[in-house]
Amino acid sequence: MLQMGAPMDDTAEAIRLIFAIALTLLGLSHFFRAPAWAGFFSDLAEKRQAGVITYALLHLWPGLLIVGFHRIYEGVICGRERKR
Repeated sequence: MLQMGAPMDDTAEAIRLIFAIALTLLGLSHFFRAPAWAGFFSDLAEKRQAGVITYALLHLWPGLLIVGFHRIYEGVICGRERKR
């Protein structure tokens, strides 16, 4: 767990902190500027396939960062299940 004031030598912890800050700001923006976000998503919906591609590209890079720097993989897909 990342502690405030501790050195961030772990990349995964640094990415977790960056995402915590960014998603908090994004959530506050959605709350305080809801009409602007509604207009943005309406514009994307009007563009149909181009809007879908734009929306996907907005989420591709953060998702790649999370998956790329995630060090522990468990589950059926990767062949390692958690022992209970």
